[in-house]
Amino acid sequence: MGLFDPDTQRMTESVSLATFAPARELLPDADALERLAKAISAQFRAAKDERAEEELIRERAAVERAQKGEGEICFLDKYISLIYPERTSLLDYFEGKRLVILRGTNAISDRLKAAEWHLQQTVVELLEGGTIASKYTDYAKNATAFSLFCDAQVTLHVDSIAYNVTDRRLAGLFGFRTRHTVSYCENLELLWEDLTSYVERGYRCMVLTENEVDAKRTTEQLGEKGFVLRDAVQFTEAPERGTVSVVFGDISAGFELIVPKIAVLSTLPDTRTGALTLSSKTALRKKKKNTKSILSYAELDVGDFVVHETYGIGQYTGIETLTCDGVTRDYIGIRYAGSDKLFLPVEKLDKVSKYIGAHADDGTVKLSKMGSESWKKSKARVKAAVKDMAKDLIKLYAERMRRPGYAFPSDDSYQKAFEDAFEYDETESQLAASDEIKKDMTRAVPMDRLLCGDVGYGKTEVALRAAYKAVLGGKQVAILVPTTLLALQHYQTIISRMRAFAVNVDMLSRFRTPKQQAATLRKLARGEVDIIVGTHRLLSKDVSFHDLGLVIVDEEQRFGVAQKEKLKQLSHGVDVLSLSATPIPRTLNMALGGIRDISILDDAPTDRLPIQTYVLEEDELIIEEAIRRELRRGGQVFYLHNIVETINTVAAKLSAAIPEARITVAHGKMDKDELEKIWEEMLKGEIDVLVCTTIIETGVDIPNANTLIVENSQRLGLSQLH
Repeated sequence: MGLFDPDTQRMTESVSLATFAPARELLPDADALERLAKAISAQFRAAKDERAEEELIRERAAVERAQKGEGEICFLDKYISLIYPERTSLLDYFEGKRLVILRGTNAISDRLKAAEWHLQQTVVELLEGGTIASKYTDYAKNATAFSLFCDAQVTLHVDSIAYNVTDRRLAGLFGFRTRHTVSYCENLELLWEDLTSYVERGYRCMVLTENEVDAKRTTEQLGEKGFVLRDAVQFTEAPERGTVSVVFGDISAGFELIVPKIAVLSTLPDTRTGALTLSSKTALRKKKKNTKSILSYAELDVGDFVVHETYGIGQYTGIETLTCDGVTRDYIGIRYAGSDKLFLPVEKLDKVSKYIGAHADDGTVKLSKMGSESWKKSKARVKAAVKDMAKDLIKLYAERMRRPGYAFPSDDSYQKAFEDAFEYDETESQLAASDEIKKDMTRAVPMDRLLCGDVGYGKTEVALRAAYKAVLGGKQVAILVPTTLLALQHYQTIISRMRAFAVNVDMLSRFRTPKQQAATLRKLARGEVDIIVGTHRLLSKDVSFHDLGLVIVDEEQRFGVAQKEKLKQLSHGVDVLSLSATPIPRTLNMALGGIRDISILDDAPTDRLPIQTYVLEEDELIIEEAIRRELRRGGQVFYLHNIVETINTVAAKLSAAIPEARITVAHGKMDKDELEKIWEEMLKGEIDVLVCTTIIETGVDIPNANTLIVENSQRLGLSQLH
C-alpha cells in the first residue's frame, strides 16, 4: 500500500497504515465549524427538554473534536444551509435553453411531491424536538421550482399512457403506435421469418448487429435469402419500404413503429429488464427474487368488512383523495364502531385483509372500536387457540413419524435409465428435490413432503421419478388431481414418459364410462395397475388398492377439508408427496416450521423465457397484431374479458378482424360438460383463441398458449391475474 502519482501511475511512497473518513457532500472549513459551534450553543439555550439538551451537548463535543482534527461529524447534513448559505440545486447548472425529456411526467411529479412531503415531516420533527433553529431548515427548493424550470425550457413529455395533461400548456400532442420486438439473438430462423412478414407488408427494416464483422456476415446471409438490401450510412437513416438495412450500434433493444411502418430488429441480447430474448444457447440460471404480494383494492367493494392488524374489524368505505400539508394522496377509508374512521394510505394496504369470518355474508359483523382493548384480547385468544392447534398438529405428525413405513430400495440401473431418458436438462433444484424425495422413500418412516415450485419449473418430472421408484419397489402409486382435465393431461404425460418402461397406467375420472371405471377398479384391486391417475373419484368407498405405497397430490390447495380427511385414511402408513405452486398458508407454515418436509424448485428450466407484461391503452391494431404473431408461430391465445353479457360481442369482433383464427367463447355460466369439452379441444390445439372469463383452471398447462390478453386488468384482483 502506498501513494502514487496519477500522471505517471508510479508509486511515490510506501505506507503501512492509512485512515480514511467517510466521504460526505459537506466539507466544512474552520470558519464553517466556528459558525456551527455558535449555532449549537445558541440552540442549547432555547432547548425545550433534557433530551434536546443531551443531543446538542453531543453535537457540540463532536464539533470541538473536529476543530482539533480528531474526529468526523456525522450530523452535518442537518446544518447544510449554515455551511453553504447559497441555495443551489442541479437546475442552477443549466444555462440558456435546453431540451428536457421527461419519461413518465406524472410519476416524476408524484415522486417530487412525496419527497417534499417527507422532507417537511423531517423538519417538523426537528423543530418539535428543539434541536435546530427554524432559519436553518430551508433545505431544498420546492417541487414547483422544477415545473417552472421545465416550462422555461423546450420540454418533451413522454408517457405510455397519457393522462392529467390538461393542466399543461402543450405546443402539440403526438401519438405513436409502438411496441417492442424480441431479440433474435442466435435465432436467425425466426429473424428470417419475421423479416419476410415485415417486407411483405411494406415495412422499412433495419437489422442491428454487434459489430462490423457481424454486420457483413448478416448482410451475406440476407442476400442469400433473397432480401433486397440497402446500405445504411448512418443508424438514423431509414431504408426504403420493402428493403432491409444492416447496421451496428449501441442500441440492443429492437422496436417497431406501426404507422410509418418501420421495424428495427436486434440480434443482440436484450438488456431490458424482463425482456424476451429468443436464444438457442443455454441461458444462465438465475434465482427468482422473492416478492411480497398485497391485497389489491380492486378486490374490495364499498361496504365489505376488512381487518386491520392493529385496529381490528371495520367496514370499507371506498378510496378518498385528501390533501394534507399541501400533499394530495389517495387513502382507503375504513369505518369503525361509533364515529371512528381510519384513513389509510394506499401504499400500506398490506396491513388490511378481507374479513372472511362469521356473519361476513349477512352483514351482522360487530365492528371494532378504535383504541379499545377488545381487539387486543381477541387476538390474544386466537393466538392461544393457534398454539393449541399447533400442539395438536405437532402431536399428529410426531405420531406419523413413529408409524412403521415401507423402505423402498436404493436406486438401481432401471431408475437411472428412466431418469436418463428425460429429454431436457434438469435444473439444480430439480435434482436436489428428487434426491431429497428418494432419500425419504428409502427410510422406514412414511414420507410427508411438500414439493413447491412455480408453473413450468418441473414438479411433474420430479414426481414421476418418485412414482417410478415406487413401482420398482413393487408398490402402487395414486396420483390425485382436482379436475378431470388435469387428470387427462397427467395421464397422457405419464403414458408418454413411461411407454418404454413397462408400467401399467390407468385413469379414473368422469372422462371414463361407468363400465370402464368398473374395469379399472377391478384391475386396481388385483394389482394389475401400477399408477392410477384420478380426481376425487379416487377417494370413493369402492376404490381399493392391492398394495399402495405412494400418494401424489397435485394442487393440494384445491381440495377441501372433507377430501383431505378421506386422503388421510387413504394414505395411512404410505408415503405422501404434495405438489403446489401456491400452497395454502397452513401447509406452507407447517413446512417452513419443520412440521412437514419441503422441497423447493426455484430454478427456471433451461431456455425458459420470462413472462413479459405490457400495460397499454386499448388499441385494436396492437391486439390483432399480437394475436396474428402468436398464430404465425403456431401458438394459442387466451383473451380475458370478464363480462359475460358482452363476451360474445368481443368474440364476434375478433372473428371479423381475424377470420383465419378459430375462436371460441367460455365463461362460468356455461354447462360444465361443455366447458370440459372446450378445455379438451384447447389442450389438443383445436382452438386458436379462447375468449373467456376468469375460469382458467389452475395447474392446467396448455403448452402452445403463450399469450394472454387481459381487458380492464384494473378490475381484477391479484389472485385472478395469477
